[in-house]
Amino acid sequence: MAEHEDSIHSSSRYLACRTARRSHKHDSGWAWVVGTCGCLCNVFVLGCSYSFGVIYPSLLDEFKRGKAQTAWIGSLCMSLTFFFGPLAGKLCDRFGPRVVTVVGALVSVIGLISTSQAQSLFVMYFTYSIVFAFGGCCVYTAVFVIVPKYFLKRRSLATGMIASGPGAGTFVMSPLLALSIEGLGWRGAFFVMAGLVAIVCVLGCTFDPNTPENTAEGDVRGSTRGNEKERKLLQNPEYLLMVFVAIIVVLGNSVPQVHMARYCEERGISLNLASKLYLVLGLCSAFARLLVGRLCDFTFVNRRYIYQAGLFVAGISTLLCPLAKTFPSLLFYVVTFGLFDGGQATVATVLVLTSVPEAQRAHALGMWLFFMSITMASGPPLAGYIADSTGSYAPAFYMAGGSIVTGASLYFMIYFFHSDAENATESQTELVVVEKVTVV
Repeated sequence: MAEHEDSIHSSSRYLACRTARRSHKHDSGWAWVVGTCGCLCNVFVLGCSYSFGVIYPSLLDEFKRGKAQTAWIGSLCMSLTFFFGPLAGKLCDRFGPRVVTVVGALVSVIGLISTSQAQSLFVMYFTYSIVFAFGGCCVYTAVFVIVPKYFLKRRSLATGMIASGPGAGTFVMSPLLALSIEGLGWRGAFFVMAGLVAIVCVLGCTFDPNTPENTAEGDVRGSTRGNEKERKLLQNPEYLLMVFVAIIVVLGNSVPQVHMARYCEERGISLNLASKLYLVLGLCSAFARLLVGRLCDFTFVNRRYIYQAGLFVAGISTLLCPLAKTFPSLLFYVVTFGLFDGGQATVATVLVLTSVPEAQRAHALGMWLFFMSITMASGPPLAGYIADSTGSYAPAFYMAGGSIVTGASLYFMIYFFHSDAENATESQTELVVVEKVTVV
């Protein structure tokens, strides 16, 4: 009996050693393969939702509904991509990021193909705003779960890379969708999106969960439970401020993504030129996210200043957007907005995670995204309602820019809290954007 137990222990040690030897190293070549695939997953999935503004005019013409009612399709899709985060996190915890990515991509493909056959906006609310958004959320969450596990020294850079998905996706998808609409119609454009999202099934197969961090995963998972985490978060004034600021800011910063194409049409600018604005917006946003992600690796950078400055410039530029009536002036606006809004988006995630202890980071991020999704859904429809009621997009952009500036002003309260900037700086080298989103 003793010999049998010794044999079992020896076999267990052998298998453990074998598994450890096959674990992928941090910051290795394979890590960058996984990071690149994760970035492409976000490009294809988030590009389909963040480029909704290119399809928006076609839906207005097809279904003859108001701007607000039609805008709900895109805004709900963008917000539910984050709203389903806690559920997607639990699925990652149960089945692993690789399985969740592949299945989520398949669900997204089904949603997009179904949307191409929709005969009413109400059908699109389900097929695009819910089904596609849920699949996209699974992919988005799984990417943020798996990619940071592969990095140690370059985690902030890897974070910036995968966080550039919305910007890079808009850059890639907007001109492609414009061409698809011209050649195939808006229904054909949804088929094109479905084909691109299907590629995510292949990319997700690279998400091997066998990483060194998995060995300590059980200890982290059991360290703090749900109710205790929520109580501690509610007692953290810096974290609560980030939540309130985000709720106000996202009411406005998603408006240009949805309404820019229609705004351009009313200014006599063609859809082809309007799609180029989305391309530039996406490129600038992706560049800023990567740059700021890299800057956050340096100890001399004050993240709070970058965050607040980004919000102020993005908000003020949106307030001034109604003055832009020509393509060059609108181009200047989207460059400014893309750079500063993209930059603040990356540093906002960093600030949220450094405002809480390491064991609470995953839960804090999930709750932050959850609350943010609520007002993200209402921003574009509210702007559409204002534009319909007043007959002009100017008040809508005033609302959007005003909410961003209000959020930036509210962030001044951070300097009244007893939270040293050095604490955030010390923890940045071990920062992971989502170490375990699954702990919710």
